[in-house]
Amino acid sequence: MNRLKIPQIHNYIHWLGNVGYRQFGCSFSYDPKTYALLDDFVTMVIEVDRDLLQQVKKVLKPYGLTPEQAIVDFLNFCVNPATREKAISRLLQWKNEQE
Repeated sequence: MNRLKIPQIHNYIHWLGNVGYRQFGCSFSYDPKTYALLDDFVTMVIEVDRDLLQQVKKVLKPYGLTPEQAIVDFLNFCVNPATREKAISRLLQWKNEQE
């Protein structure tokens, strides 16, 4: 297993402050100084099978992306209010395709 350390995810706590779960919404905010302090504490580590990681790198290389950056971009896609509904739709579609 390889471990991917995701680059710093800015305003991660802001994402958590605007995430809805089922029918329940959640919203809160902090001042810019607090956001900056919290950003230093957020680290994400994902364990990935070595062979799978090599496959992912090969797929992403033509796009100039690393696996770490692709993960950050995907998380942004999922939580951005402008793309959140599309992300939910795609995630449900992919889930159904797996069943």
